[in-house]
Amino acid sequence: MTTWTGATIGTSYWDAAGNWSTGAVPGSASNLSILGTGPFTILLGNTDPAYTIRSLALGAAGSNVTLQVAGRLSVASAITVASGSALDIGATGSVGGSSLDLTGATIIDRGSLDITGTASGNGTIDVQGGSLFINTIAGINTYDLTGSGSMTISDSSGGSGAIVFGDTSPITLNLSGAGSVFGASITGFGAADTIDIGSLAWSKGETVSVNGTTLTITGTGTGAGKTLFTFSDFNTPGHVRLESDGNGGTELYTCFVAGTRIQGEFGEVAVEDLEVGDIVATLEDGAIVHRPVRWIGSRHLDKAILRRSGGHPVRLRAGAVSQAVPHRDLLVTPEHCVLIEGQLVPARMLVNGRSIFVDRSVGAFTFHHVELERHGILIAEGLFTESYLDTGNRRSFTGPPGCDPAQDSWQQAACAPLLTDRAILEPLWRRLDRRAATIGWPDQRPALALTRDPRLRLQLEGGQQISARWDDGGRHIFHIPVGTRPVQLLSRVAVPAIVIGPFVDDRRELGVQVSTVIYWEGLHDTVIRAADLDLEGWHAAESDLRWTAGAAHLDLPTATRPDTFVEIRIVDTLPYRKPLAFSRLAA
Repeated sequence: MTTWTGATIGTSYWDAAGNWSTGAVPGSASNLSILGTGPFTILLGNTDPAYTIRSLALGAAGSNVTLQVAGRLSVASAITVASGSALDIGATGSVGGSSLDLTGATIIDRGSLDITGTASGNGTIDVQGGSLFINTIAGINTYDLTGSGSMTISDSSGGSGAIVFGDTSPITLNLSGAGSVFGASITGFGAADTIDIGSLAWSKGETVSVNGTTLTITGTGTGAGKTLFTFSDFNTPGHVRLESDGNGGTELYTCFVAGTRIQGEFGEVAVEDLEVGDIVATLEDGAIVHRPVRWIGSRHLDKAILRRSGGHPVRLRAGAVSQAVPHRDLLVTPEHCVLIEGQLVPARMLVNGRSIFVDRSVGAFTFHHVELERHGILIAEGLFTESYLDTGNRRSFTGPPGCDPAQDSWQQAACAPLLTDRAILEPLWRRLDRRAATIGWPDQRPALALTRDPRLRLQLEGGQQISARWDDGGRHIFHIPVGTRPVQLLSRVAVPAIVIGPFVDDRRELGVQVSTVIYWEGLHDTVIRAADLDLEGWHAAESDLRWTAGAAHLDLPTATRPDTFVEIRIVDTLPYRKPLAFSRLAA
């Protein structure tokens, strides 16, 4: 047995030979015992190769020791951690062992913990963005998963203890081995989370049901009615759905419960509980009146759809618009309009990253459309929002039959003007942003490093790219070598709604705005107006100007003289993202 003889207060180092009873740093044959009343900390650094030992007993009754692992520690057999002591695995750290026993102790895992056998005891493993692999779980340990962490259990038969999905970050629990009944308690499973049952072959007709705290997955086809997998202690509210994990297995996730409350005749009603003919409150000419519901449609967006195309809902925090408006958090689709100062504004154009933001933690959700006899203003969570207006997409939704597929235009049927004009919308946006900052909501928007340099280049027919010989900001002049032909104008690209603000109703990828392209051969020039450049990679003409899309094709001749130049006259650019890791350069 190798014991700790170093200091039992403060911080000491694993690789100091004098801290061990053998007078040497522990090796592959070492059975370690680390005791001491402490509190004290031992640091295991990030060195190469990994430290390898036979077994590890960390702490005992009355001990208070923390082993901080920044490097790699491989334990051939058992790891035991006693009450009052802790194993702290850093982001660069990894620990592996054949078994783990926690006696009221804690492991913090920001890196990697790999147990090839059984984990038992009555302690806590706090996975803070790290990864945890365990072959079999036993005992009554608590596994607290936060910070986009993951946990993999190879033997998913039986199981005990508690698995807690502890925050709103996307967390994954993988059940990769054989077994059809999982006994560990599951709590906190949310819309951003995933349980991947790799051993359960995916079939589209499988169904899922929850009875109390028992969740059952049932087969279809020849296996119809057969129980395929059971979670015996599943403590999570909300609708649970199944889909393919992309590797032949089955993925379990929750659907965002619609839950939005609409003001009815006698109080608020959850939107999913409304029926055709129900009476709801609407705003007409500044007064509240009551109108019947004509039609209700719904559509479910699952995780696979959101992965492919985005479309996450916009969350308006309670009080985002004014005091208690809305009075609860409200989730709407990005194009859904809210009524502010008498005008309808798409929710996406109000996003400020504080009180109004795209909620990507919602892994799947069902949204509902409520139609009145004519387009109107409903009251959702105390906020004025639009009813459904059929502009040709009714068939995209599930709804009751018998409704005429009449198609309206916004210009003819909208109950209020649509506000997308930056001159009016930007002051409104800034007022809501200031309100959010005053309340103290943090800004969740990623910081953007921007540059006005469009990195303008010409690409020649053979693929070579050349930069301008002369540039005064508006005129960019390129020398064209004899025998070559310029075929594309390349630049950085940016989306105005992202780099300027969501109050700009322009989601195109734009490069540079061009007025003229001039092809010089000596003193002879051929002037081409941008409006005439109806080629691939150019946006539609705006008066006499055109924006490029980052890789704009050119139809110019091959240079036959050494004094051949191409002049590009630029009228406008945008703020572009930098560095290159955050910018898409057209190639």
